[in-house]
Amino acid sequence: MLLQGCAVYLHALRVVLLFFLAVALAPSFAAPATVNVPDDQCLAHDRQGLLKQHADLLDVYRAAFFNDAQLSAARHAYKAQREAVPQARAGLLPNLTAGATSEVTRLERDEPSLSRERSGTTFRANLSQPLFRIDRWFQLKAAQSSVDQAELELSAKEQNLLLTAAQAYFETLRQLDAFAAAQAEEAALLRQRDQAQGRLEDGASSITDVYDAQAAYDNARANRQLVQRKVDDAYEALERLTKHSYTSIAGMKH
Repeated sequence: MLLQGCAVYLHALRVVLLFFLAVALAPSFAAPATVNVPDDQCLAHDRQGLLKQHADLLDVYRAAFFNDAQLSAARHAYKAQREAVPQARAGLLPNLTAGATSEVTRLERDEPSLSRERSGTTFRANLSQPLFRIDRWFQLKAAQSSVDQAELELSAKEQNLLLTAAQAYFETLRQLDAFAAAQAEEAALLRQRDQAQGRLEDGASSITDVYDAQAAYDNARANRQLVQRKVDDAYEALERLTKHSYTSIAGMKH
């Protein structure tokens, strides 16, 4: 019951997360975060579309999805456990064997001269069904339980990766917005400093005003440099997550 409750909770969490992700990106996108594990050919084909640098949230998530080592291990573990179920179920199914035998008998006699030939084919089939094999029932139940556990682990890793990718993406957008604001502030304070310098030359301002304007500009420039480092850190976090380098990312469309 506890395992089933966890499965229902994770499924509901996945639906909510994917709904918001779909609204943020496009009405028709299909997220790869499902328990339908793609085969190697599908993975190789989808990786071809991950190389663009101007990425949106879906691109970041897909790149992380295909390059996360723990998620890849969980996918392979789930596939292996899933293949064990039909093997365990086969031990409870009827066993049918069939065969055929063909023989030819030839009879010859000299006196009186006689030659006869007789042929025949015998078919046989054998159907066996174990009436009760408790060990095989336990094997099947254990295999099904292992599949459920592997599915839960895979789902949990998918949801964790989805949240991690979204956090890294939105943190990068936040730092880019902060950098744009810092640049605008630096440019505005630079103009104010130049204006103060011009008024000083015209005798309409004091040297104190110039010093104040210069100090404000220096602070704005230092802040812009600090935010630039935060932008670089955010891009590095994206690169560690996705194994791809980005020079820019697409903002959200409203």
